[in-house]
Amino acid sequence: MTIIEKAEQLREQAVRLELKNEPAAALLGGALALIEDLARQVTGLTDELASLTEQVDDLDDELEELCEDVYGEDEDDVFEVECPNCGELIQIDEGILEDGSITCPGCDETLEFEFGCDCETCDDADCPEHHG
Repeated sequence: MTIIEKAEQLREQAVRLELKNEPAAALLGGALALIEDLARQVTGLTDELASLTEQVDDLDDELEELCEDVYGEDEDDVFEVECPNCGELIQIDEGILEDGSITCPGCDETLEFEFGCDCETCDDADCPEHHG
Protein backbone atom coordinates (compact mmCIF):
# COMPACT_ATOMS: atom_id res chain seq x y z
CA MET A 1 0.00 0.00 0.00
CA THR A 2 1.42 3.38 -0.99
CA ILE A 3 1.64 6.35 1.32
CA ILE A 4 -1.15 8.06 -0.62
CA GLU A 5 -3.43 5.04 -0.26
CA LYS A 6 -2.78 4.96 3.49
CA ALA A 7 -3.62 8.66 3.80
CA GLU A 8 -6.84 8.16 1.81
CA GLN A 9 -7.81 5.27 4.06
CA LEU A 10 -7.36 7.47 7.14
CA ARG A 11 -9.44 10.17 5.45
CA GLU A 12 -12.31 7.71 4.95
CA GLN A 13 -12.24 6.86 8.66
CA ALA A 14 -12.36 10.56 9.53
CA VAL A 15 -15.42 11.02 7.31
CA ARG A 16 -17.16 8.22 9.22
CA LEU A 17 -16.41 10.06 12.48
CA GLU A 18 -17.84 13.30 11.06
CA LEU A 19 -21.04 11.47 10.17
CA LYS A 20 -21.33 10.37 13.80
CA ASN A 21 -20.90 14.03 14.91
CA GLU A 22 -17.76 13.26 16.92
CA PRO A 23 -16.35 16.53 18.39
CA ALA A 24 -12.74 15.88 17.29
CA ALA A 25 -13.73 14.89 13.74
CA ALA A 26 -13.09 18.34 12.25
CA LEU A 27 -9.61 18.54 13.79
CA LEU A 28 -8.82 15.02 12.66
CA GLY A 29 -10.12 15.82 9.16
CA GLY A 30 -7.82 18.85 8.88
CA ALA A 31 -4.81 16.85 10.05
CA LEU A 32 -5.59 14.11 7.56
CA ALA A 33 -5.93 16.63 4.73
CA LEU A 34 -2.43 17.83 5.60
CA ILE A 35 -1.15 14.24 5.65
CA GLU A 36 -2.66 13.62 2.20
CA ASP A 37 -0.94 16.73 0.81
CA LEU A 38 2.38 15.67 2.33
CA ALA A 39 1.97 12.15 0.94
CA ARG A 40 1.42 13.54 -2.57
CA GLN A 41 4.46 15.81 -2.25
CA VAL A 42 6.67 12.97 -0.99
CA THR A 43 5.52 10.76 -3.85
CA GLY A 44 6.28 13.54 -6.35
CA LEU A 45 9.72 14.12 -4.86
CA THR A 46 10.45 10.40 -4.91
CA ASP A 47 9.59 10.26 -8.61
CA GLU A 48 11.76 13.32 -9.32
CA LEU A 49 14.66 11.81 -7.36
CA ALA A 50 14.44 8.60 -9.37
CA SER A 51 14.50 10.61 -12.60
CA LEU A 52 17.48 12.70 -11.45
CA THR A 53 19.34 9.60 -10.31
CA GLU A 54 18.87 8.07 -13.75
CA GLN A 55 20.14 11.28 -15.41
CA VAL A 56 23.22 11.39 -13.16
CA ASP A 57 23.98 7.74 -13.95
CA ASP A 58 23.69 8.49 -17.67
CA LEU A 59 26.00 11.50 -17.33
CA ASP A 60 28.51 9.42 -15.39
CA ASP A 61 28.53 6.80 -18.15
CA GLU A 62 28.96 9.49 -20.82
CA LEU A 63 31.80 11.13 -18.85
CA GLU A 64 33.58 7.80 -18.54
CA GLU A 65 33.27 7.26 -22.31
CA LEU A 66 34.55 10.80 -22.93
CA CYS A 67 37.57 10.21 -20.69
CA GLU A 68 38.33 7.02 -22.57
CA ASP A 69 38.07 8.87 -25.90
CA VAL A 70 40.23 11.81 -24.77
CA TYR A 71 42.88 9.94 -22.80
CA GLY A 72 42.69 6.65 -24.66
CA GLU A 73 42.31 4.81 -21.37
CA ASP A 74 40.09 4.50 -18.34
CA GLU A 75 39.92 7.49 -16.04
CA ASP A 76 41.32 5.22 -13.30
CA ASP A 77 44.69 5.37 -15.11
CA VAL A 78 45.00 9.10 -14.48
CA PHE A 79 47.08 10.10 -11.47
CA GLU A 80 47.25 13.33 -9.53
CA VAL A 81 50.56 14.71 -8.26
CA GLU A 82 51.37 17.85 -6.36
CA CYS A 83 54.09 20.14 -7.62
CA PRO A 84 56.71 20.40 -4.85
CA ASN A 85 57.50 23.96 -5.97
CA CYS A 86 54.06 25.64 -6.08
CA GLY A 87 51.67 23.02 -4.72
CA GLU A 88 49.58 22.87 -7.92
CA LEU A 89 47.73 19.58 -8.40
CA ILE A 90 48.53 18.10 -11.81
CA GLN A 91 46.76 15.19 -13.47
CA ILE A 92 49.07 12.86 -15.35
CA ASP A 93 48.57 9.60 -17.16
CA GLU A 94 50.84 6.63 -17.72
CA GLY A 95 52.20 8.13 -20.96
CA ILE A 96 53.56 11.16 -19.10
CA LEU A 97 55.04 8.86 -16.47
CA GLU A 98 56.79 6.87 -19.19
CA ASP A 99 58.15 10.12 -20.71
CA GLY A 100 59.71 10.80 -17.31
CA SER A 101 58.86 14.48 -16.92
CA ILE A 102 56.25 17.21 -17.28
CA THR A 103 56.28 20.99 -16.96
CA CYS A 104 54.09 22.30 -14.15
CA PRO A 105 51.41 24.60 -15.59
CA GLY A 106 51.47 26.68 -12.40
CA CYS A 107 55.15 27.56 -12.13
CA ASP A 108 56.85 26.13 -15.27
CA GLU A 109 59.02 23.89 -13.07
CA THR A 110 60.02 20.62 -14.70
CA LEU A 111 58.84 17.65 -12.68
CA GLU A 112 60.76 14.44 -13.25
CA PHE A 113 59.51 10.97 -12.46
CA GLU A 114 61.81 8.06 -11.63
CA PHE A 115 60.72 4.55 -10.87
CA GLY A 116 62.66 1.78 -9.29
CA CYS A 117 62.70 -1.72 -10.63
CA ASP A 118 59.87 -4.01 -9.61
CA CYS A 119 62.15 -7.02 -9.86
CA GLU A 120 62.69 -8.81 -6.59
CA THR A 121 65.95 -10.44 -7.71
CA CYS A 122 68.16 -7.48 -8.68
CA ASP A 123 69.29 -3.98 -7.79
CA ASP A 124 67.88 -1.14 -9.88
CA ALA A 125 71.24 -0.37 -11.50
CA ASP A 126 71.75 -3.99 -12.58
CA CYS A 127 68.28 -4.63 -13.98
CA PRO A 128 68.47 -6.01 -17.55
CA GLU A 129 64.93 -4.79 -18.24
CA HIS A 130 66.08 -1.17 -17.88
CA HIS A 131 69.39 -1.60 -19.69
CA GLY A 132 68.46 -4.15 -22.34
